[in-house]
Amino acid sequence: MFVELSGWSTAVNLIAAFAVIAFFVSAILAYAYHGLSRDTDNQFREGQGPPGLHPYMWALIVVEIAGFSVLLAGFVSEQIL
Repeated sequence: MFVELSGWSTAVNLIAAFAVIAFFVSAILAYAYHGLSRDTDNQFREGQGPPGLHPYMWALIVVEIAGFSVLLAGFVSEQIL
C-alpha cells in the first residue's frame, strides 16, 4: 500500500525495510536472551560481551540509519519534491 508513496523501486524499498526490520528483530531477540540469562551487567565492558558484539552494534547503527534514510529519501523525493 505504501510502495506508491516512494520514488524508489519496490526492490529498493523492500531491501531497505527488510534490513531495518531484520536488525531490529535480531537486537530485540538478543536483548531478550541476555535478560533471560541474567547477564546484562555491561555487555560492553572488556571481556564481558559475546565475541563480535562491537562489530554487530556498529552494523546495527549503520543499517538502521541507512535503511531509514533510504525509505525517507524515497518518500521525500516522491511526495514533497
